[in-house]
Amino acid sequence: MIRLSSGFEAPGGAVGSLILIILSLLLAFAGKILAKVIAFLLGGVSLGLLLYYIGSIAAGSPISLIAGLLGFIVGGILGVLLLPIAVGLGLALILFSLGLSLGGILVGMLAGLLGFIIGFVLHNPILALVTSAIAGYLLYIGLLGLHVDRAIAIIAGLLLFLIGLLIQLR
Repeated sequence: MIRLSSGFEAPGGAVGSLILIILSLLLAFAGKILAKVIAFLLGGVSLGLLLYYIGSIAAGSPISLIAGLLGFIVGGILGVLLLPIAVGLGLALILFSLGLSLGGILVGMLAGLLGFIIGFVLHNPILALVTSAIAGYLLYIGLLGLHVDRAIAIIAGLLLFLIGLLIQLR
């Protein structure tokens, strides 16, 4: 691990920092696509394994393989189709927690409902915003791990955030 004067340890040293920088560029320029691919893979693997397991209990090897493959395809499509609901639920949780702490249960529930509606309707811009913000932060951490000055790393992270956001929103 690289230990900076501020006590920050870069994960994996210089190689880990380079991996973080590459990942930040990938997230900045293809974050929405990457999020949809991950949703497809998670949904596909989940339903595919479930149907494979049920098929192996019920019928046997050939049927379980076919059921697993069909489950992967259907589960992947469902994962991508349910992604707006997942974004809505995430924003609802954030706004519910904020409303609950500021104004009580009624304010929290209203804020959560509003957050779900906003997240469901605006899921693409929200995904672009979140993935670009994560990309800027990963670039910042990666540059700190390579002993770049903190001010330069902050400026580079903010620039990557803005450029990634503009590219993903067009």
